Amino acid sequence: MVSKYYVSKRPQTNDYHAVHQEGCPFLSDEKSSISLGFLSSGREAVVEGQKYFTKTSCCRFCMKEQHAEERQPCFPGIDIESIFSNENQISLALRGALLCFQN
Repeated sequence: MVSKYYVSKRPQTNDYHAVHQEGCPFLSDEKSSISLGFLSSGREAVVEGQKYFTKTSCCRFCMKEQHAEERQPCFPGIDIESIFSNENQISLALRGALLCFQN
């Protein structure tokens, strides 16, 4: 589905500029954002936003599905069960892993 997207001129606290869909309550006014035009997906909008700002990411509110796809663990492919011997150790490791996500 085609939607209109914008990128915020002001970076977030993580130095990334958020890409928003039209109608997002977190979208800044016209002076504080750049129109990216009508695009077919959030991924396409983020790529278009990178033409203005190297560090761009999708809005966590209006583009929830895209944001979930962007979050990747720092150490993908590690088999936690082969490292830890019991469920308590796995539980503690998983809690620590929550701190190890990008964005």
